[in-house]
Amino acid sequence: MENLALFGKRFKFYLILVVALISLARTAFSSVTLSQDDPAYRYLDKLMAHGLIVSTIVGHRPYTRQEVAQMIKEATQRYPNFEQRFRTNEDISIKESARRHREKVYVDKILKELKHDFARDLDALDPNSEKANHIYGDLFERLRFQYIYLGENTEAVIPENGLGGVTAQIQSLTENDEGRHYVRGSNFAFETRHWAQLGSHFSLLFEPRYQFQFPQGEDSENGNGVDKVFIQRLNAQFTWKRLGIEIGRDAVQWGVTPTGGLFFSHEARPLDMAKISSLGTFRYPFFFKHFGEAQWSLILANLGPEQRFSYPWFLAVKNSHRSTRYLEVGTSLGFLFGGNGEKPEENVDRNAALEILGTIPLWNGFQIYSEFYLEDIHASLSQILKYDMSYLAGVYFPRLNHSGTIDLRLEYRWLSPRYARHPVYTNGLTINRFLLGDPLGPDAQGVKVEFRYEANLNNLFKLGFYYDQRDSNLYDSKPNQVFNGPTESRYRGQVGIWHRFNSHLIGETAVNFERGVNLGFDEGDDRWNWSLGGKLDILFPPFFSLK
Repeated sequence: MENLALFGKRFKFYLILVVALISLARTAFSSVTLSQDDPAYRYLDKLMAHGLIVSTIVGHRPYTRQEVAQMIKEATQRYPNFEQRFRTNEDISIKESARRHREKVYVDKILKELKHDFARDLDALDPNSEKANHIYGDLFERLRFQYIYLGENTEAVIPENGLGGVTAQIQSLTENDEGRHYVRGSNFAFETRHWAQLGSHFSLLFEPRYQFQFPQGEDSENGNGVDKVFIQRLNAQFTWKRLGIEIGRDAVQWGVTPTGGLFFSHEARPLDMAKISSLGTFRYPFFFKHFGEAQWSLILANLGPEQRFSYPWFLAVKNSHRSTRYLEVGTSLGFLFGGNGEKPEENVDRNAALEILGTIPLWNGFQIYSEFYLEDIHASLSQILKYDMSYLAGVYFPRLNHSGTIDLRLEYRWLSPRYARHPVYTNGLTINRFLLGDPLGPDAQGVKVEFRYEANLNNLFKLGFYYDQRDSNLYDSKPNQVFNGPTESRYRGQVGIWHRFNSHLIGETAVNFERGVNLGFDEGDDRWNWSLGGKLDILFPPFFSLK
């Protein structure tokens, strides 16, 4: 009871702090969040790499439409200085002149595309504008058809290791897909997206999903195929000044990579939550304004019935700061508590994370980043480093060529034996048996190499290589490793193509191949696995709008 009372005091403190700080910021308007695969994220990353956006904090996603409009506005204001570099200079070579021209043309196309897609939101930034509509949205923005064929269902097993429990399904060929469940065989689905902004203070978002599956092999024998309607997202957001209050189901992505980080990623389905956050960045008052741009989020989410103690709560708070265009630092704290059933007195799971993003504008926007994550905290520094701390480190070249049509990401992750585990909440940090954080899982390490080539804004080619290694070691309570179990390794390659046929039709396809060694920690069980999938998005204009 003392722990819960202390926890309640902390919650009230975080709530008052976040509300007080954000209320000092300038006024914003309510808007819905973007889907995780919206091409706007890619375009905004390129504008950041070209130095047209410098105040945005990357570690708080998904962005809202209002935040994207604010970034487009900043890029437009900085554009004259950017354009100055491309004016005729008789001293440069013809080759250099052609290179600069390609760079400018690429940026111009991105700005034109973003201004078209977010025209109403840009108008709403100026409430006095004659074009500003106070009620607008898209009652039927998108219809998506999806198909995935999974050659073999080889889910990664998370073994018991003596340091606490975690129950999660890990399917590497379909990871980071917001909790969508697939079986061996054919998986069909269609999704729609609907949203509206009702005045400057209120907005609604609804994304249903219907899937039907034709399982094969063991999935067919076990009856794993599910024909069902899901609610992927359903939420309402109220805005006051720059304070956003969101109630409902929505995605949370904390981290500087496109799929999130070790705290929250795209692996699990969107959370059922109440969220209080700053909409975009703001500056502290008085002397503290020199700390630079800041952004806060406070989340209280319910993790549902598939837990040892059903319907537990997860409280998480994050604050990030960008003191200069070169450095962004974010810290996160999380507490898992409550749920139905009797629990020991010490029944709160605590975790924390620190993320750092460095940017070097002179190197074409080159980024170097890292994240450190603690699952509970123990007294011994050696225990913390060996058993509690997980980390990822990576570099991102957003402009491998000068224009930015080619980019490259290299990343390494090492997840501790305690990652996402807990001795009381033995389902761990999961929801519907999907990890909230990194899909690699505990006691594992992985390497990621991703290459993308954008021939133009209508064609994107993606190539990826991934290596995952998971251990099955056992530990005692001290803890000491007492058994060195088999290691499972997976080598995976991906080839993908994204194509925009016209302003109303977008297609995407991807092929994955995987070689598994000692699958399920069964020595000698080496197999190939593969998947083939595609999406077709039909976009429906126009917006509806009322004065």
